Amino acid sequence: MEWTDETIESPMREGLDLPKEALEIGANVRELIEDQYIEFFEMMIPAKMQEE
Repeated sequence: MEWTDETIESPMREGLDLPKEALEIGANVRELIEDQYIEFFEMMIPAKMQEE
């Protein structure tokens, strides 16, 4: 699964309203998960480029 967002926010943050269906799917597949991790990529934009 991939997505982009303006900020990195905790999935445990206050006020997050997860759909009931997402929680049900998570409960059903939890026993199948062997490992999980998040890999962050920073988008390259012209302002970040440096001349050599």
